[in-house]
Amino acid sequence: MLHLLLIATISVAAAAWTRSVAQATTFALVVSLASWAIEAGEGFGALAWLGPFEAAAVSRQLAPFEHGIVSLGALAWFAAALSGALALACVGVRFDLDRARRSALAASFLLVTVAALATSTKIHRAYDWTELRRASLPPAAVTGLRALDAPIELTIWLDREDSRRRQLERDTLSKLQLARPDLRIVAPLDTTRAKRPFATTPTGGS
Repeated sequence: MLHLLLIATISVAAAAWTRSVAQATTFALVVSLASWAIEAGEGFGALAWLGPFEAAAVSRQLAPFEHGIVSLGALAWFAAALSGALALACVGVRFDLDRARRSALAASFLLVTVAALATSTKIHRAYDWTELRRASLPPAAVTGLRALDAPIELTIWLDREDSRRRQLERDTLSKLQLARPDLRIVAPLDTTRAKRPFATTPTGGS
């Protein structure tokens, strides 16, 4: 439903700013393909430079819900994206305004939307709605982690394309973030091209 609503609002915004059905369809397809390309960058070295924009991929935001996790950050992301698209659509149909003013309003709404999307990615609180809370750590481990007063930081020396990292994120890091939303994960290999030895397990500190 979230994905359908997003597609519908983007299509309405495209129709408000274009002169024909073909132009609106092309614009909507470009947006969809851009999201797909960002998501595909995770598995292809040629598209690795899109990694910093992975939060803009719709499937990335939908992933928690597919596993029974209600992510407040993802909900905030969709709320910002839907509101931004609707705002752009409302400006696009204001034919009583001159072109310059419409463009200025659209640029303002676009900047606010981008800022809201970026802010939503910093919200890591989520809730496990799976049966028997199978997506979470055992209750005793969760209680122990939440009893720690010091912040927790993990440094992952695994490349973005490494299958071990994806398994680590799916099996361990996601459960740790459910217990401690303030968990900070650092992946130095995402920001440097320097070759470093891979570790089979993450290193951590508090």
